[in-house]
Amino acid sequence: MVPALRKIPSVLTDLHATVTACQNVIFAEIPEKLRNLGKPVVIDPDGRILEPVSLMKANDTVMGAVRRATEADGTAAAELRKLTAEAQGFAQTADDQRRTWESMQTVPAAGAPPGDVKRWWDGLTDRQRETLLFLRTEQIGSLDGVPVEWRDRANRMQLPGEMERIREDIARMTEQQATRNTHGSMAGVPFIKQEEIEKLKQKLAGLEAVLSRLNKPVDPTAPQAHLLKISTDGAGKAIVAMGNPDTATNVATFVPGTGAGLNLIGTDMNRADKMAEAASVYGQSPSTAVIAWTGYDAPQEIFPGGASKDSYADNARADLDRFQDGLRATHQGTPSHNTLIGHSYGSTVIGHAARDGSLAVDNMVFVGSPGVGVDHVRDLHLDGVPPDQMSQRVHATTALHDIIRTTPPGLHSAQPIWQHFGAHVFESNPGTNSVTGFSTEAHSEYWNKQNRSLENMGRIIAGQPTK
Repeated sequence: MVPALRKIPSVLTDLHATVTACQNVIFAEIPEKLRNLGKPVVIDPDGRILEPVSLMKANDTVMGAVRRATEADGTAAAELRKLTAEAQGFAQTADDQRRTWESMQTVPAAGAPPGDVKRWWDGLTDRQRETLLFLRTEQIGSLDGVPVEWRDRANRMQLPGEMERIREDIARMTEQQATRNTHGSMAGVPFIKQEEIEKLKQKLAGLEAVLSRLNKPVDPTAPQAHLLKISTDGAGKAIVAMGNPDTATNVATFVPGTGAGLNLIGTDMNRADKMAEAASVYGQSPSTAVIAWTGYDAPQEIFPGGASKDSYADNARADLDRFQDGLRATHQGTPSHNTLIGHSYGSTVIGHAARDGSLAVDNMVFVGSPGVGVDHVRDLHLDGVPPDQMSQRVHATTALHDIIRTTPPGLHSAQPIWQHFGAHVFESNPGTNSVTGFSTEAHSEYWNKQNRSLENMGRIIAGQPTK
């Protein structure tokens, strides 16, 4: 047996012993304290419970046991990753271990220039890369400038753990909610809103949708997907590429708007798939990758303090700019034709990024936009494109009945379909109508089959003229 594998049973034994001890603490503490809930309590003038004091201590004891079990789980997971790497033949010799240790100390920080990251990555041996994949999984998975296939492997390794953590949170909060409902505040557990549990369930559904798309068999309508980022913080973030941006001739990044997060990642991946297919069917693209980029904290509502504010776009612009630089840094062979597409508030995000920086893309597309932070295309910046040519590189469409047309003028500066803005405006179907002449349905119908907007987006992605 490989020496590293011999160490695995002891790691698991230690973990089992710690978790079992923590379980025993919890099982011994909870039933006894719940049996005492019927006893009288004394509350002082400040509202503090004086009796039974032991009930409050029980909560601290249980939480301490949970923390110890969680820490033990994390320690064991790290040790198992290390032993697995050794068992696969990585970092076996003292010299290999030294070089791997040195590479671990020089992993570029989050936000490092993608060109620098790529040069660092190119300087590593395959053994160092594989070891870093196991020992610095989260860092490797999120670094712009690391090739797509390596990021995909790193993030796939994290996905099951993220899903299990959410399941555990749902189970824990559901149990706390039931205990609180049965015994009231004397149960010593915090009040849990059903809304919080539902949000976790939506996150889990999003993670399951990502896993399903990653495992979907490849066919003409569904290229191999690659996971470039995953996070359950806030509303959740995910970056999923339909196809391989490092090898595709045409690459597009799709930025969704208000409400974006893990709860809607299934919809965003589906739209990316449709645009990739449209590029092939209508634009004769030889190979295409379309990326669903939910890589920012999107506003979850319009008012108050949601999509009406610029802050979400301002906070996302640097990450989006760096991501585009990363696509250029890792692409193999002839430079790809790159397009950046923003829908709704996502158009505001890409507009702010192009206003305040210079994006490494060939074209921009604004779909159903409330405004993009500037009043004219010449105030946007794309690498290597002079201001007088921007009107040929910036495209926009808004359905006739899209409710976004009612956005107050100037909320996010000019709407890009306005004539004075100077963009190339392409056609969409009118969309669902209503008694007011506008509808929310029309705001989401740009990717419906037979919608001229989908055909035209496919043509733009493939570098072909619109109809």
